[in-house]
Amino acid sequence: MGTTPDEYQPETAQGSREVDLPGELNSYQRGQICAIIAVGCSRSCAANYIGCKVEAIEQLAERSKTFRRQLAEAEAKHEITHLENIRTAGKKEWRASAWALERRYPERYGARKQQELTGKQLARVLSHFATLMLDNLNQAEQREEVVAQLHALLDEISPREG
Repeated sequence: MGTTPDEYQPETAQGSREVDLPGELNSYQRGQICAIIAVGCSRSCAANYIGCKVEAIEQLAERSKTFRRQLAEAEAKHEITHLENIRTAGKKEWRASAWALERRYPERYGARKQQELTGKQLARVLSHFATLMLDNLNQAEQREEVVAQLHALLDEISPREG
């Protein structure tokens, strides 16, 4: 905690010597990006701070295994810091860490109403319901129509990857 963009130095893999190429983010900028992300900011915020597009960060992360690992480390550092604060709840302001986690990672830490389902949970329920319903439809045309409509509904709720 308390690391500024100018102070943060991400770990580098032993033997890794990446050369700054013209038109790419230099090592100082990469360090700033990681520092900004490590305190909880988004990649978009980091890009705005150093004056590049978020796509430049994404493209460099795709090409550079070292930078990709540094970004992952920086992103994890923020979460770990707040989890440590909660674990040592003797600190006066541990609720601030809980608040940050709820907002940064709502799927994992956000408060949910008991009746509220995630997209994945709802998709599972609908899948089981569809199986039960299809087992009781006699005509193939009816089954195909129901399946098509259920797939459309599932895609709307939780789009399939790939």
